[in-house]
Amino acid sequence: MLDLPVLGFLVAIVRSVFIRESSRLGKARICCKCLRHESYQSRITDTCFNKSIKSLLYLMSNTKDSSQNMFELFLVAGASIGLTVMAFLIWQKMSVKPDPGVKAAEPDTSQLELLIENTFGSTGETFFYSLARELSQFLAIDSVLLASCEDQEAGVYRTLAYWCDDSYIMNQIVSVLNSPCEDVTGLCYLETSASALYPESSLLKQRFPVAGFFAIRLLDSSGNAVGLMAGMHRSALRLGKDKLEIIKLFSARAAAELERRLAASDVLSAKEKAQITLHSIADALITTDCSGCIDYMNPVAETLTGWRFHQVMGMSLEAVLHLEDDDTGLVVPDPALRCLSEKRIIAPKSDNVLISRNGERYSIQGSAGPMLDSSGDCIGVVLVFKDVTDSHRLQKLMVHKATHDPLTGLVNRSEFEQRLKKALQSTKEYENTHALLYLDLDQFKVVNDAAGHTAGDELLKQVCALLANQLRGRDTLGRLGGDEFSVLLENCPLSKAAKVAKILIDVIREYRFSWEGKTYQVGVSIGIVPITAESASTAELMTQADQACYCAKDLGRGRAHVYDAIDADLAQQHGEILQNSDLREAIEKEQFQLFYQPIKPLDPVQNGNHMHAEVLLRMRDQSGNYILPGSFLPAANRFGLMRQIDRWVIDKIFGDYAHLFMQNPNLVLSLNLSASSIADDSFGDYVAQALDKSVVLPHQICFEVNETVLTNNFSSISQLIKRLGDLGCSFALDNFGSGLSNFSLIKNLKIDFIKIDGNLVRDISEDAIDKTMVESINTMSHLLGIRTIAECADSEFIIQALKFLGVDFAQGFYLGNPVSMDDASGLESIIYEYSRASAN
Repeated sequence: MLDLPVLGFLVAIVRSVFIRESSRLGKARICCKCLRHESYQSRITDTCFNKSIKSLLYLMSNTKDSSQNMFELFLVAGASIGLTVMAFLIWQKMSVKPDPGVKAAEPDTSQLELLIENTFGSTGETFFYSLARELSQFLAIDSVLLASCEDQEAGVYRTLAYWCDDSYIMNQIVSVLNSPCEDVTGLCYLETSASALYPESSLLKQRFPVAGFFAIRLLDSSGNAVGLMAGMHRSALRLGKDKLEIIKLFSARAAAELERRLAASDVLSAKEKAQITLHSIADALITTDCSGCIDYMNPVAETLTGWRFHQVMGMSLEAVLHLEDDDTGLVVPDPALRCLSEKRIIAPKSDNVLISRNGERYSIQGSAGPMLDSSGDCIGVVLVFKDVTDSHRLQKLMVHKATHDPLTGLVNRSEFEQRLKKALQSTKEYENTHALLYLDLDQFKVVNDAAGHTAGDELLKQVCALLANQLRGRDTLGRLGGDEFSVLLENCPLSKAAKVAKILIDVIREYRFSWEGKTYQVGVSIGIVPITAESASTAELMTQADQACYCAKDLGRGRAHVYDAIDADLAQQHGEILQNSDLREAIEKEQFQLFYQPIKPLDPVQNGNHMHAEVLLRMRDQSGNYILPGSFLPAANRFGLMRQIDRWVIDKIFGDYAHLFMQNPNLVLSLNLSASSIADDSFGDYVAQALDKSVVLPHQICFEVNETVLTNNFSSISQLIKRLGDLGCSFALDNFGSGLSNFSLIKNLKIDFIKIDGNLVRDISEDAIDKTMVESINTMSHLLGIRTIAECADSEFIIQALKFLGVDFAQGFYLGNPVSMDDASGLESIIYEYSRASAN
């Protein structure tokens, strides 16, 4: 309801318009005798003014305080004022004193009064229909057309009201092309012969040949044409200036009404579109008022909460949305109230669990944002969230797959070392004491060889179950590989760790494994290492536990041994020292041999110019047979020989085999780097000097770093990548797949390739989780601009699956066996494949 000052303001406008227009147009003379009669003047003026004021009062009493309704009020009020002015002006302009000797007859004013009466109090469709009918009768013509503009350039209009021959014609499309009003913006008036003058006009021959014609464009408040008002008559049309003025004034009223209607339609359309959008989005959406009470909820939110919107309208969000932290299980406070108080977006760092009205649990991701008005005041909150239950479950499966051994379900070596690293950090921060057990099964090889691998796998599963049953919930049991296991006993002193080790030994000693009617007995030897603030690193702890386990075996198996410094010497006495001497001799006498295996593009169009191979290391024994890296590299790493071996490889590639790069400028060779070389501060300079002396170009060398090395030596590898990457060397992350979280580290490094772990690739055709892991790694790598290489691509089926997933390169026995660097024919084969791919 508008207040009295506003009412007074509007009435003042009416009065000022009367005065101004009377002064401006009072001198105009319109010859219309019938309007000079005093009783006519009085009735018309009273009717117009009273109707105007009544219209204003009605609108003000039914108008809410909003910009849109105020806009409509002034449009209609302005038109009403205009008609009042019109009547007043007619009265003013026609007030010519008659001849005193002649008595004027009182004219018939019923038609004009009826026109005013039937159009003043109406709006919208009713107004247009009334105006068309009453104007036709007032002007005594056959038809009156009111239309809105559909296409201004094409001259196409749609009827708002079309009164023709005493009836309405509904919903017509009309064209003003080739008509009298095509290029006219004001009033167009033809007394006769309209159809003859414009024979091509469809407007003038829609219903009958038109003789008399008038038309006027309906202009909005900005002067843009929004519609048309036209009158057509079969015979000649004689309209005096007074009636033409009335046509102009009623066209202004029609234009105002059409503008109001179009504005209301736009608002309604925008509102409907907003409602449809909110109902159609895939995310859940809830809005609240400034008190945190719900005032909107879309269908997705209804599904997730278990409530219908009409049930929760006006309820507090806290009563409807029950949230728990996914990590801690603690209740999450009402995000709406927090958002209202802090006036900022609230986005939880971790996923929350939504407990619906029916007790169902959904993992959700979302945020709450404040709705601020133009003054910056918070008028409500919008909460948007989505159901991530399925993806959350899949993510957990993927993480479990990446961190757990597929056979036994225990944590794998990578995950165990991460937990060991955290435990070691706690000793330095909180002075906690933990213990590490290294377990090696005795006589497992006997069972595996006698009963087969299937029996061996089943034995490992049963042994793991036995071990797990003896440990606390917070202890970690992991499988390191083969028949080797490890146990992390948190907050456990050495004395208690020794008792736990004895329990484990006794349980395994009493255990009997039955398979196909036969019974087997195994045992376990355990090495124990205390984890204290003095412990240097996880690698050192694992080495010490391994050495203690060797000692336990040496002392008779089936027992535990606590690590002591002299254990390293004891381990060497049982064969390690011989292997150490063999390795040193192999380095000195160059008993190592380099091989290379091709890395081929899966999409020759994208990567066909990439001629790539990995350099592999083999060792010859005294009989001349080749020993695979898995048989000598662990010992080389244990005795600190890896830096020497890495430098030997670099010297050979940059020296003896440098001619290969000169002959094949597109050749790129990948060299594996050990953790020892990465931790060596002088290694980067060594490589830079070797490149400076060699014809090999930096971009022809790619260094491969194992993923576990990345997590344990991030600072060192960052420096090395910066040092050699600036020269032009590329880097690949090898055996990637044990931890997707490492992408958070990779994005900060200049990594050129990610080599997807062969354990994931090998079973891609049979294991949906492995396939999903490969696809995820490939997708995330590409998002970071890193190309991918799939290892162990050993069949055509795997190749096709990798192509389908969009992996860039593949390496495996199916694509090519390792070939000696001295075998020229092997390199020619790679060159041929490269040339063929480039040609295609």
